[in-house]
Amino acid sequence: MICTAFELINTHNAVIHGDIRMQQQGKSPIILILHGFRGSKNWGFFPYIAETLAEHGAITITWNMSLNGYSAQSLFIDKPEDFARNTISEELLDTQCIIDALYDSTSSLYSMLSPYWNNKIYLIGHSRGAGIAILTAEKNPSIEKICLWNPISRFGRFSERQKHTWKENGIFQVDETAEGMPIMMNYTYMEDLEFHGEQYSLIRSIRTLYARTFIIHAEQDMTVNLKEAKKLEAESEIVQLQTIPATGHIFGCTHPFTEPTIALQSAVEHTLSFFDL
Repeated sequence: MICTAFELINTHNAVIHGDIRMQQQGKSPIILILHGFRGSKNWGFFPYIAETLAEHGAITITWNMSLNGYSAQSLFIDKPEDFARNTISEELLDTQCIIDALYDSTSSLYSMLSPYWNNKIYLIGHSRGAGIAILTAEKNPSIEKICLWNPISRFGRFSERQKHTWKENGIFQVDETAEGMPIMMNYTYMEDLEFHGEQYSLIRSIRTLYARTFIIHAEQDMTVNLKEAKKLEAESEIVQLQTIPATGHIFGCTHPFTEPTIALQSAVEHTLSFFDL
């Protein structure tokens, strides 16, 4: 198996840093793996699941959303000024940029992958990345399957009090960097959601999907409650829900990643089965 780094320039002239893993034999589906809020292509279990799926015959692509706040190989947020400017619209544009490049005969991604690609694209999204996967699958009906790990059911996951204070101040602190710098979100994040309204509703979107949808959710997820997965499942007959017992939002793993847990291995096995790998 090989792992190859790549760069793409999105429509706003920002750089998307990504990694491709594949075995370079036969024709394989491409699986795009979308990180969540405060995540990255190198965060926690993402390299592990990308490698494991590639070992089982897929071409996997992981990448940093252009405004996720990470340098290309950083394990932690080191560009908080970028993170502050991120929006759902930006992440949708980045994801579409990857998909468009796969079909563009002039792009480096196309040249690298077309000899080994069977023209099928699948998606895996974790947490907020699952929400991006849902909207992306709606926009791209050629996507046949999506797998949602601990998915959110809505993007505006803030109380009215939080949103009021956020609007007054213009910024909302969510964490600190390793050096103690505040990690903020600009209120433009909420303005973006308000502008797009129902268009960015995940409940509405999942009802429209042609893609077979498989949800894997930790029973003891304290970050995204299992109720959110059940809300999504209830909206479509082609959505299937699989719970993983006795584990939480990151399946008992750590960041930096050390080794797979039993819960993570179970999630990966269900994912492999869903994608017929």
